[in-house]
Amino acid sequence: MIYFSISQKNESIEKNKEEASFDLKLYKELNSIVVGVDQIQRVFVLFSESYFEGDYKSFESLLLLKYLKEKPPIVWIDQNPNNPTKINRQTLLEFLSQVFFGFENLTNLKIVEFTNYYFIIKDHKGKLLRISTKNVSDWRNNRSPYLQRISVLLSQTINR
Repeated sequence: MIYFSISQKNESIEKNKEEASFDLKLYKELNSIVVGVDQIQRVFVLFSESYFEGDYKSFESLLLLKYLKEKPPIVWIDQNPNNPTKINRQTLLEFLSQVFFGFENLTNLKIVEFTNYYFIIKDHKGKLLRISTKNVSDWRNNRSPYLQRISVLLSQTINR
């Protein structure tokens, strides 16, 4: 019981540190292509089926560039097409680049901070993973067809 209380308190302290160190003002150049409640809901429903799990309010906070506060981060669940036991970080970065004008212009470090603030990634064993600058560099050079599916899904959903 004591261990549980201590670990829970440590998680809370870490969350508060992360919240305090994340500055949304650094991302003012980002503009979401998903606007309005209807579009946010459609994109949430479409992508939550196979790409992520999470709270609608957390997703809305992402698109409106608001702090999560007490809302849980979104859990990215899309699996790597080449290795189904791994989560596909490339599709997460592609999703964000398609949703936000200006995302690709951010530095690798700013992309890492932004992504790790709004999203949680867990491997098939439940181990918490993070986006790294190497993941971002790999994504910038990735021209795989499965990434284009993100753009197609978004344009079909938004242009309804």
